[in-house]
Amino acid sequence: MTALLGAWIGHFVEYVRVAGWHSGVSEMTSSVHSYFLPAGAVLMALAVGAAILAKRAWRSLGQRLRAAQIGLWRRPRTLPPGTADRTDRQARPVGPLELWVALTVLQTGTWIIQENLESVAVGRPAPLLGVLSGVHWLAPLIQAEIALILAAAYWLAQGTFARRRSCLVFIERLVAQRWSARYGLLPVPGLAASVPSTPLHRWGAQRWQRPPPVALPLL
Repeated sequence: MTALLGAWIGHFVEYVRVAGWHSGVSEMTSSVHSYFLPAGAVLMALAVGAAILAKRAWRSLGQRLRAAQIGLWRRPRTLPPGTADRTDRQARPVGPLELWVALTVLQTGTWIIQENLESVAVGRPAPLLGVLSGVHWLAPLIQAEIALILAAAYWLAQGTFARRRSCLVFIERLVAQRWSARYGLLPVPGLAASVPSTPLHRWGAQRWQRPPPVALPLL
């Protein structure tokens, strides 16, 4: 969705750069670009929905963080769920450079496909990579600039969430270790002991030996 949003913004900026503000806006409402404004409305609605979900996730992390901080001084009833699952299975965060390169390639590719489809829609042959020449020779650079802004915003938001999540996991582990060591009521995430399953470990070696002979009474 981020790449589609960036391609949409870059497409609009490119037409405004080439034709000016008034001509660019009128071009976006022409028959060949009749899809442009509805597509933009859908993308903006998806972006708002993503922002709302991110806000809810941030509040949820904040509530768990406050509960974990209280648990350092007051014994909680149970360990918050998901602590052990969220510590060791976190994926490596995407770096800003690789994210920028990926968005630039996807946005530029989307723009090239759009231009070719628009040429076919008006009865002209598809220019293929020829759309990168002529008046639109700066289009890849504009897409790269838009991708840089989006990549930086996404990377900063991802890093902010990751720092809060790491702090939450650390405090929840500390709470579990503290109260389990004192009362033995809470499981400590990541410290589960292996249960022996062999008969030797279960019942010991004496179970598998023959009993000593019984002395017979002498007549």
